Amino acid sequence: MRQYLVKMRPLEPYTFGKEQGFKFKNVKIEQTTYFIKSNDIPEQTTVLGMLRYFLLKGKGILKKDFCYTDAEKKAMDACIGKESFCFGEKKQDFGVLKSVSPVFLINEKEQYLIKTPFCMIHKKEENEEINHETYQVEPMKMGQTCIQTSAGRICLPLSYNPKEGYEHSFFNLQEKQAEKGLISTIVFTGNRKNNPENLDSQEDGFFKREAKILKKGVSFAVFVEANEELPKQEICYMGLKKSAFLVTTQQVDKNDLEEKIVQAFSDCEGQWIYAYSDLVVTEQPDYSSFCIVEEKQMRNLTTNYQEKQYTKKQNRSNVQYNLIQSGSVFFENCPLKLENENCKQIGYNHIVRIGGNKKCHQS
Repeated sequence: MRQYLVKMRPLEPYTFGKEQGFKFKNVKIEQTTYFIKSNDIPEQTTVLGMLRYFLLKGKGILKKDFCYTDAEKKAMDACIGKESFCFGEKKQDFGVLKSVSPVFLINEKEQYLIKTPFCMIHKKEENEEINHETYQVEPMKMGQTCIQTSAGRICLPLSYNPKEGYEHSFFNLQEKQAEKGLISTIVFTGNRKNNPENLDSQEDGFFKREAKILKKGVSFAVFVEANEELPKQEICYMGLKKSAFLVTTQQVDKNDLEEKIVQAFSDCEGQWIYAYSDLVVTEQPDYSSFCIVEEKQMRNLTTNYQEKQYTKKQNRSNVQYNLIQSGSVFFENCPLKLENENCKQIGYNHIVRIGGNKKCHQS
């Protein structure tokens, strides 16, 4: 088995659509929106789809008209698997691809950047510059004060200021500091709302579409485990407008993402459970201890290669899945059952205990 570091550098602004605002064959006009917002980073399912495209393109199997012979379909199945990813399946086969890590950022110095854990707060120093793009953070200190909730008595942090909120930045694992300004936002304006019956002729039909720009020198990255050699480099496409990304691969000894996360926070006081990927919620979580979480909803996309028109190839599932977003933290125990190997193999359901000593409380 081979381990690869795969980098994805955007060559233009990109839009990774959220639950509201996708446009598909089976979505009615009333369900679309006049303002498409974008996620900062791609979903694991998006990355998986791109990697499958990357493999097929590298092997010269892809056709523009999507008309394949039985022999070609068999070769495609062996390369990338037969099915689109589905949250509800036990474990699917994706051919050459055996596992994909959670998405993170990587800079020109080969430094890893992850979502700053939500338990971190700005460690303000004297004479610190206002709006500085890099700064130190430290974990919240938990107090002895507890409140009664529907889940029982829960202790609260001492150092949390609701007016300031919690961290929304990226954390450089090698420099051990938070960084802002890595992803900026622009808005494109159209003049009409898309009609799902005629999507091809109305590509810019929304009034507003949010797009993101990744800072120069920074790329998205994942570790990929594969059972054969991956192509070295290809131009691939992701997102709502099929934005171009330069995808490069480099064979490495191991996936050291989790190891570097543990090392980066080893000097911090207290211990937290940190989600460095999105977590798929299969049942109502039991929040019996303090946590800071952000939630979102997702649906599966299925691809029908019999459709010749691109906008009709993908349909959105009627089943909606709830996820806890990466960056979320749990003070004592993670209340979720993360036993779905199918989700884990493409980069969901990854948690790690971070922090140094176990002194989590302060009088």
